[in-house]
Amino acid sequence: FFFFGIAPVAAFICFWLSCLSRSISLRFSLVAIYACHSGIAAARCNPNSNYNSMPSKKPIIIFCHGSGDTGPGVAQWVQSLIPSQHIYDIFQWEFPSATPIPYQLSGGVVSSVWYDRKGGFEPTYPELTASVERSTEQLMKLINDLLSQKKKEGLHFSASQITIGGFSMGGAIALQTATRWHHLHPENPLGGVFGLSCYLNDDSKVWELLQETAALSSSPSSKSWPSTFMAHGASDDFILPKWGESTWDRIQSAGVNGSFKLISHTEHELTQEVISDVLEFIVSNSKMLKHEESEEMSCEATNQETKARALGLF
Repeated sequence: FFFFGIAPVAAFICFWLSCLSRSISLRFSLVAIYACHSGIAAARCNPNSNYNSMPSKKPIIIFCHGSGDTGPGVAQWVQSLIPSQHIYDIFQWEFPSATPIPYQLSGGVVSSVWYDRKGGFEPTYPELTASVERSTEQLMKLINDLLSQKKKEGLHFSASQITIGGFSMGGAIALQTATRWHHLHPENPLGGVFGLSCYLNDDSKVWELLQETAALSSSPSSKSWPSTFMAHGASDDFILPKWGESTWDRIQSAGVNGSFKLISHTEHELTQEVISDVLEFIVSNSKMLKHEESEEMSCEATNQETKARALGLF
């Protein structure tokens, strides 16, 4: 380092960061291009159309906040990590807030948390399932309300066009909700589930429900569990990566398809990289992309760059 001097090293670091930034921006651009080309936007063949005026056509993302945060709070955080408003507007975002409850790990202070904890954060502590159920009921009601609204609008809109996920405690409650939804509605599974920097307790009710759901999977009316994506910062010293990896291992061993990503040089935080990962997961996994009208699928691949430019990506 001293032999080469500070300037060359600093220049290399700046170059590396620039390449990383360009790579992440490119990934966001590819999300938008793929969404346009594959049919996530009904008006994608016409760059002059105001797709944002048709929110009912958008895939839905339910994003649950972490402990101590709120829906509006995490909404600002997520939006700040997406480089283009046009990319953000491809989806219909829902950012629910937890109902504040006394939180034992904060000495009983009423806090914005999805469920209570006792003893500590380690997954070996028992899950306080009653507090979990209260929030999963809230989120399942939200899903049902969204489906009812789409039906009122005269749209054929199934749960497969809804993805639920979240960050930290929000990721855990998303996994909890998805498990209960699929247990109750195996014929109408959600489109996808994601959990970021989160984990489940060793005695979580999820494991029991997953076993019961797997036993019912041979039923003709039962469909496969939605694809699941989990990610964790490798440098997270708050919610340890090994907790997240252990949770994923148990989910995968239950027959769930998906992936787990350990993100280097990342602490307990949301980053552009992980948000781009989530959007890539949702776009590639969306059932909406696979059920487009033939007229909408007639766009030529050669128009991709033109559409991307219309979205303000270049």
